[in-house]
Amino acid sequence: MRPLRLQIENFTAFKGKQPPLDLEPFDLLAIAGPTGSGKSSLLDAMIFALYGKVPRMGKGVTEMISLGRDRMSVVLDFRSGSRVYRVSRVARRGRSGEAQLEELTNGDERPLADGVKRVDEEIQGLLGLGYEAFTQAVILPQGEFAKFLKSQAAERQKILRDLLRLQVFDRMRKRATEEAGQVKAQIEAKDAILTKEYATATPEAIAERESRRAACAATNAATRRQVEENEQSLGSVRLRHGKTRELGEKRSRLAELVAADAAQGRLTLELESARRAAVVLPRVEAVEAAET
Repeated sequence: MRPLRLQIENFTAFKGKQPPLDLEPFDLLAIAGPTGSGKSSLLDAMIFALYGKVPRMGKGVTEMISLGRDRMSVVLDFRSGSRVYRVSRVARRGRSGEAQLEELTNGDERPLADGVKRVDEEIQGLLGLGYEAFTQAVILPQGEFAKFLKSQAAERQKILRDLLRLQVFDRMRKRATEEAGQVKAQIEAKDAILTKEYATATPEAIAERESRRAACAATNAATRRQVEENEQSLGSVRLRHGKTRELGEKRSRLAELVAADAAQGRLTLELESARRAAVVLPRVEAVEAAET
């Protein structure tokens, strides 16, 4: 985290709204001045903007309000990584505080959190440090470094872990443990399936199945060829059967025509006899008439 711009109003000795303190151009700076001029108050203001508390006052920040004023405010612009943020806090006597967090992008302000609790959570997530770790490892108030050295080993370890962001490795270890457990469960499930359902799948059994499969494939190929040959023979038989049926029909037709021809011959003979009788019939009738 790098502070870029600080603006305070009615904070300790700084009564009224003060001109912004632009820190962005400096890589290294020192705050100098006589005792009581407000040097520590500038650091307190930064800590208050970030965490809503001041090391020498704790949560009783209303005591930091300038004498004779009923409210104070602090606005801090800071960079975390490659992004720039603005945190604003207001404290009033006898009333709860206010807080807002925004991200600054190309001069635009994008709200991220509103309210003291939400801003506190977001700030701790952005900086990766809680209030205790920040005030004992980043900004050390007067006399606090000795307190850090005298603190319990577990507390120092927690502060250093937060400072070095070792939580990342804790999360990685936890994630790896979870994934290892999932993979182990999958492996056990597959082993159970292999043991129960594929217990007979030995190399010898697989080789036997492969041999039988090859034999079945050869038999299927031979059967397929025989079926193709039978289909060709069936086509020839069907063709001959069609011709045979056509021949039978023609023979039947021929017999019908022969019978019709014989009947036609008889009719022809009868007609010829009738023609000859037609010539003689008038004479016979004339004889019969003469006899009569």
